[in-house]
Amino acid sequence: TGLDGWTFGDPVDEFTVMAKYGETIFGYKVEYKLSTEGDEKYTEWTASNYPDKAGAYTIRFTAIADDIGSYENTSVTREITVSPRPISGATVNLNKDWETYTGNNFASSISANSVKLVVNGVEKTLVEGTDYTVSIPKTIINVGEYTITVTGKGNYSGTVSETFTVKVRELYTPS
Repeated sequence: TGLDGWTFGDPVDEFTVMAKYGETIFGYKVEYKLSTEGDEKYTEWTASNYPDKAGAYTIRFTAIADDIGSYENTSVTREITVSPRPISGATVNLNKDWETYTGNNFASSISANSVKLVVNGVEKTLVEGTDYTVSIPKTIINVGEYTITVTGKGNYSGTVSETFTVKVRELYTPS
């Protein structure tokens, strides 16, 4: 069905539900809940209201037999997984106002100022702590290359790295 292979941020593929017994066609409703939630609270699935985060869900399809002879409402359930979106194509913009060696440790002054990911043609700015974490070297003092790593979390998965260089300080030579 259209529910298999769904990744967070993708539109939901169309799927068809038909509740039919013999020639009798029933109305129906589709509901969902996170499978990890212990309660039986389902939310109605509509064109604008459907699972909105990565995780395992239970989908309940119910044939509604109201006012149709002696039939009873009947439900079936199905488990689906909404996979986290990989961040492998994200753009990482570093917040750094320095590029040359000073002898100071720059580790505390660097951050991932913004992490942007294009999802279905739309650029989305991810939120640090919610959508990703940042790993920064503890010491950034000497001349050379350093790498920070952004790791997806929650609705996002995978890693993306950004390398930057601390350059040699040019000496001023009076002319």
